[in-house]
Amino acid sequence: MSTHVERRKGERFACLIEAEIISRGRTIATGKITDFSNGGARVEVALSVAVPARFTLRLKDQRETEVEFLWRIDDQVGVLFLEPMKEVLREPKLTNFATPLSRGGIAAE
Repeated sequence: MSTHVERRKGERFACLIEAEIISRGRTIATGKITDFSNGGARVEVALSVAVPARFTLRLKDQRETEVEFLWRIDDQVGVLFLEPMKEVLREPKLTNFATPLSRGGIAAE
């Protein structure tokens, strides 16, 4: 039996967006955002990457936001957006590739 409690307030979208993890002005790793919501994102990074408590997440098109590390399971990292990212959800070139997810994490139909 799962004890996971869903805390997200908004809809989550599956995606595959290249991103950089930037700390103290330099790129420390690259990764892929695999899902996101208004409040945060799941980022896939190499297991060897030490993720800082706070960092800048920069998208391939150079848009960026400050985030806070929340959790890690293997190569998956959960982050909280410290700045609003509503424009990401409205950006046509991103949302064309984003699929809404159900509460259980499976793509909604």
